[in-house]
Amino acid sequence: MKTLQIMLLSLLITTTSYAQKQVLGKWLTESKDGIVEFYKQNNKYYGKIVKLMPATHKDGSPIVDLYNPDKAKQKRLVLGINSITAFEWDEVNQQFINGQVYDPHNGKFYRGKIWLEDGKLKLRGYVGIFYRTETWTRIQ
Repeated sequence: MKTLQIMLLSLLITTTSYAQKQVLGKWLTESKDGIVEFYKQNNKYYGKIVKLMPATHKDGSPIVDLYNPDKAKQKRLVLGINSITAFEWDEVNQQFINGQVYDPHNGKFYRGKIWLEDGKLKLRGYVGIFYRTETWTRIQ
């Protein structure tokens, strides 16, 4: 009986670790205008904008964080921003929670959750009781 318990516990730990690692890597946004790379730091999960499409404005000028509510950040490049911050793994529901999503298109922050479904990343942002879910595709 003890051997069965150890095997089940090992399977649970392996499955959990696998699920958490599956979010790591690069994902193409639903609008196909950017690639976000997920990484883990200090037991929390983040997503950094690593590619923009197009990479610049039509006049060749860089895309900056113009709509950020912090005026000091409005001239920083969008490329390299952590748009996904401080998500934690929720073992019970098999999803990432308690983080924030930043949308550089409007300068707003949203609370959110992230989960994987059929090999796709689902990102849900909330405003009060309302929400919007996007589906991102893994970049190989």
